[in-house]
Parts: sequence; structure tokens; C-alpha cells
Amino acid sequence: ITIPESVKEIEVGAFSNCRSMKSIYFRCTLPPSGLTGYITIAEDWVYYVPYKSVDAYIRCIEQEFASRIVGYDYDNNKVVE
Repeated sequence: ITIPESVKEIEVGAFSNCRSMKSIYFRCTLPPSGLTGYITIAEDWVYYVPYKSVDAYIRCIEQEFASRIVGYDYDNNKVVE
């Protein structure tokens, strides 16, 4: 699933019990409010976020999930290490 840049808030329970969902692509430069690491999607989930915004996303989730935030270059369609 891709969350467009225009999204400003993710409501609690928005992805409840979506256990087959393994990744969410966020095009938002600023993390949407309500975003946490505690969502009920697959156990090995990953958030792909704009690579220049990785630190902002890490600051807004539970720190135990920080390694699941991956920078993504949407202009070149690739992961940025």
C-alpha cells in the first residue's frame, strides 16, 4: 500500500488485523500524526519512507521498531542505505 504525500493523519486501527500486509510506502515528507510502530500488520513489516525523512519517522514511532524504517528514493524507485 502507498500512503500519498497529502495524508496528514493515520487513525488508530487504520490497518487493524492486516496481517498479510508486509510493507507500507509513505510518500509523506512529514510523518502523519497517529503513526506508531504498534500496528497489527505482518510481524516482519517495513515502512518505506522518503530517504531524507528517515530520522523524522524514527522519532515518531516506538524505538524498538526503528530498524523497520527504510529510506526510499521515490524519484529513482530504489532503497537508499
